[in-house]
Amino acid sequence: YEIRLAATDQTINPLYFGMRYSDPVRPQIRGIRLYPMDGNPISLTSDTVSLAGSFYAGIYATDLSEQGSGKNGVEQIELLVDDTLFFRYNTASFLFEETRSVNAIIDYPHYKSSKEYYIITRHLPALRMANHWVRGSEGIISFADSLPHKLTYIVSDYKGNTDRCTFYVKAFPSVGQSAAKPCVPAISYRVGGVVRNGESRLSLPPMALYADDDIEATCRTDSRFLSKVYSYQPVHNQLPPHVACKLSIAQPSGSQPDKMVIVNLKGSKYSACATTRVDGRLVAKIKEFGEYAVSLDLTAPIVRPVNFKEGKPITGKNSLQIKVTDDLSGLHHYACYLDGNWVLAEYDGKSAALYVSVRLITKGRHTLRVVATDAVGNTTTKEWQVIK
Repeated sequence: YEIRLAATDQTINPLYFGMRYSDPVRPQIRGIRLYPMDGNPISLTSDTVSLAGSFYAGIYATDLSEQGSGKNGVEQIELLVDDTLFFRYNTASFLFEETRSVNAIIDYPHYKSSKEYYIITRHLPALRMANHWVRGSEGIISFADSLPHKLTYIVSDYKGNTDRCTFYVKAFPSVGQSAAKPCVPAISYRVGGVVRNGESRLSLPPMALYADDDIEATCRTDSRFLSKVYSYQPVHNQLPPHVACKLSIAQPSGSQPDKMVIVNLKGSKYSACATTRVDGRLVAKIKEFGEYAVSLDLTAPIVRPVNFKEGKPITGKNSLQIKVTDDLSGLHHYACYLDGNWVLAEYDGKSAALYVSVRLITKGRHTLRVVATDAVGNTTTKEWQVIK
């Protein structure tokens, strides 16, 4: 269950409503990183760090319950700069509509590679998250001198247990920052825009980006696909878009155009996007930047029984489970029939299985038939004899 604030629909930590529990375990700061605006991230390994120019900070902290082993998030993070509160992040409440914004308050590239979520102070212009507060507007730390400045991170859980880390930063002027010429990114986060890349186009709606940015667009050839592989990547902020963007690719010439789908490449693997056809182009709504191409899906779904066998009694079972999977375009439609008559079946996306209640089956021998169709029309039909 969950508790929500009626006025804003925010979920609220249920521990605030009288739930009593013991928690003598304090949170643990597992890592601190500094991010120079003109350089690579620096992991904190000593009590004094020297860097060039302005920077923002990030922290990875976890909390354990008294008898638990899982790494939970902390309730609050605070950063003091020269003993003045500069940043606060609090998770006492949360709006689900802000879920994708989480990508913008963590070191997203580091999270993708390590699964460690460093909460960062940087606050991009389009970020809308009430519990991510910084003094000023951007969460960037700047010093007017090269003297040591004191930074203190304090993390706490609901019970008030805390962990803290104090360190010092010497920030010298950055030659790169002072010599850099102003650059106006091509795409405004407020307006959006269209990026063309060969036979493909990426349309970014307003507020898809968290800040003005350039989009690097490249293409390459891969013999596995009907089109070239088109890549779109933000240059300055390597974050997924906040809202879905429209990708369109000119439909390649060849047979069976109704079996063509746009696919997203990740290493040697790829998966299909929900694809439509508009004016000779394949169109998909995408929620991440990356590589895309056009593939042909000629493989029908795989349908197999899980907890019963052909011609065997189903005594003692509450439901019949049928695994239904599709490797590319995805399951689009399914139907179950008992002795030729449609019968209700529930599909569980997590287990990729259909469930038919045994209560719907009378005593005797019956024929169970399952028909599964993927998003481009490939169909599989399977039948079994079952005995109750």
